[in-house]
Amino acid sequence: MPLVRAQESAATVIGESDRLSLQAADAACQSGDPNAFFDAFIQSKAVQKKYSAPAIEYVLLRPDFTVNRWEEIKASDYTDFPMMMVDYYRKSTRPVRAGDDEHVVIELSQGQNETFVVEWTRVIYDGKSDGGDDLGTAFTLDGLPYRKGESGTDGTLFFDTANECWQLSTDTRHHRSYAAK
Repeated sequence: MPLVRAQESAATVIGESDRLSLQAADAACQSGDPNAFFDAFIQSKAVQKKYSAPAIEYVLLRPDFTVNRWEEIKASDYTDFPMMMVDYYRKSTRPVRAGDDEHVVIELSQGQNETFVVEWTRVIYDGKSDGGDDLGTAFTLDGLPYRKGESGTDGTLFFDTANECWQLSTDTRHHRSYAAK
């Protein structure tokens, strides 16, 4: 019986939200759906822990895209994931300016070898909504209208294939300075 109690205790350590996110990630792996996988990944630290490479390459690029800093961070020490989900919206975990309601827009691309890349950009919405979930027009933090595929990104996340699924392997950040409001 001690083994059963230990398993029950381990199962109760994880919250309901994490359990559901882990199930969603597993289902996305089985169906080969990187979009669903990524949504589960950003919603749960448990999913991030399970689906990260043993070490994450962290790269900080200068404005000219040369490497400013490169380091390999053990997955257990990697705590700087750039976004989270709040009420079905992707939000920045570390806003540039205090008080801003920064959202994150993503562009997900999948390669022929099943790996995928997520380019992410922090934006502020103008609030001029057409109703529903529409937040209005998105603007980058330097005040320019966000246009998919045109705006410079704040970073790129690389997910390699592993164990019939994906794992976060590289977090690249683009150094951008934003003009004051």
